[in-house]
Amino acid sequence: FIIYSVLGWVMEVAYHAVNYGDIENRGMLNGPVCPIYGIGVVGCFVISDAAVSAMSGGTATDGKMLDGWIVFFGGAILATMLEFITGFALEKMFHMRWWDYRDQPFNIGGYVCLKFSILWGFVALFVVKIIHPDMQTYILPAITMKIGWGILGIIYTVYAIDLVSTVLTMRRRSE
Repeated sequence: FIIYSVLGWVMEVAYHAVNYGDIENRGMLNGPVCPIYGIGVVGCFVISDAAVSAMSGGTATDGKMLDGWIVFFGGAILATMLEFITGFALEKMFHMRWWDYRDQPFNIGGYVCLKFSILWGFVALFVVKIIHPDMQTYILPAITMKIGWGILGIIYTVYAIDLVSTVLTMRRRSE
């Protein structure tokens, strides 16, 4: 969750820098995380593995053609739903929009649009088929259980403090 929340934040900042020429924090939180990406990727693994197991007896990382379509469409649908719900909820809670697709064709309320729904499908495919298998093979085994739990404890403590302080600050601003 944390790894993909950070990678999502990096992707958002890079996308904004390339398209708008400046670097800014693209997440809701103060730290370099976009939780919607962590939730989306973890959800994508759960949905993909369940669907592929039910349909073919494999897992989402087996490399079968069916897997790719399930990951693409499952990722696109899940990300679009998350983006819509999150965008709507953030606007209602804080009276702000973190993204706005109203200028894009085939948008719904400016929270989602076809172009980015398709992009999320490709991102899901890239993460599930390329990034995550390498992470499981090369990075995660290098971290011992004891060190891993320690790192997670520190990261989630900082994350929780960031979340609480950001929400309190945003609530004060929106009043």
